[in-house]
Amino acid sequence: FRSVSVILYKNFYKLKDDEIFIIHDDMDISIGDYKISYGKGDAGHNGIKSIINVLGSKKIYRLRIGISKYNNDMKDYVLSKFSSSDIEKVEEVFSKLDNIIIDFVKLDKNDFMKKYNTK
Repeated sequence: FRSVSVILYKNFYKLKDDEIFIIHDDMDISIGDYKISYGKGDAGHNGIKSIINVLGSKKIYRLRIGISKYNNDMKDYVLSKFSSSDIEKVEEVFSKLDNIIIDFVKLDKNDFMKKYNTK
């Protein structure tokens, strides 16, 4: 359902795939960390898989926000609540979102990727 929204938004604003920026959680990244990716597969994320299927393309930018503490059973972990320290880590990433989004629009995409993926 949400993936249909992406295609409707893309068509309404006449966007190219590489002008789309999806922000989502990622179990493969430690909680509080983030990574910008482009042109990658869904890595088992059902929402991203749906978006890629609807667009017919992987050529989208994604801000992947880590939610994993590793070594946890995924089902139990996904259904559990964040601790207060985990919430602080995620909120720190959220406090950077405005700048990340502005830079996505303004910067050359290579410069954008370098700026945010050099940790």
